Amino acid sequence: MTIRAPERPRHMARRMLALGAVAAAAALLGPTTPVAAAKESAHAQARWQCSPGAFCIYWGTNGTGARLELRHGVRDLANVAGGKLNDHVLSARNRTGRNWCLYEHGSRWNKGQKHIITSGFQNNVGSFGYKVSQVQPC
Repeated sequence: MTIRAPERPRHMARRMLALGAVAAAAALLGPTTPVAAAKESAHAQARWQCSPGAFCIYWGTNGTGARLELRHGVRDLANVAGGKLNDHVLSARNRTGRNWCLYEHGSRWNKGQKHIITSGFQNNVGSFGYKVSQVQPC
């Protein structure tokens, strides 16, 4: 005696095939789903938080870490926020419509080297960020 499994109707087989195709497509897409893309977009926005009309400097690269939002300059970063950003400005965002200058020395007539941040800039400032002690419009 042979026992056979009941045969599935054709429409049931097509449904199973369609479900398999959907599962395979979902596995291939992975993190590119709209939810993952929205999370990445929100993360990118959080990295560069800076109000319109402000100049922002960040402790970390890519707009991360402690942030100082400015509308006027700061003569000595050592005296602001416990000095956390003094000699540690690794990225900046300029939303002011004017150029800003990062200076090597704070509270001194001789400001030392300067690095100009143009209007619309949003990026890392490079190794000069480890020297920044003063930030002023220029």
